[in-house]
Amino acid sequence: MKAKLKPSICYIAGLSRRYSEKNAVGIETRNSELELRFIEMAIKEFKVEPTKIIIEEKEDGKRKVYFYHSRVARQLAEIRQREDKLFRIPNEFSSNYIAGMLDSMGRFSKNGIYFDGLTPQDEVMLANLGVHTRYGRVSNISTLIGLAMKQSLILKEARLND
Repeated sequence: MKAKLKPSICYIAGLSRRYSEKNAVGIETRNSELELRFIEMAIKEFKVEPTKIIIEEKEDGKRKVYFYHSRVARQLAEIRQREDKLFRIPNEFSSNYIAGMLDSMGRFSKNGIYFDGLTPQDEVMLANLGVHTRYGRVSNISTLIGLAMKQSLILKEARLND
């Protein structure tokens, strides 16, 4: 039985896309607020027992937060594999997915907003939503902000620091 696609699950799919451990779902971050959000969503959306969530300190200052759950890992992998088909129009689902991607892969510099590690499929999906990138750099930042502002923690933090 497949779980129903929900905006919060789309956010987690975007957020956890850089984590690649078999049958596990997780993130690596220095942001404690993002870590807490991931834990709360894992407990609420996937009914993960809090004692099953593993937190490890890494030497580079990041924390690795993850849990093992093969069904959930497969579900999120399927969402990521079908991203260019699932997220064709700007809506709550695509906005949450983009916000998750931005929170895990995004970075700010004086030259703009970048996504680290975009695939050609990611670029097609973003272009379908009106977000244009070149070598990971977002060309039309206002479109990205319009899509992801409500859900993205790093956009909210950047806005507060202005």
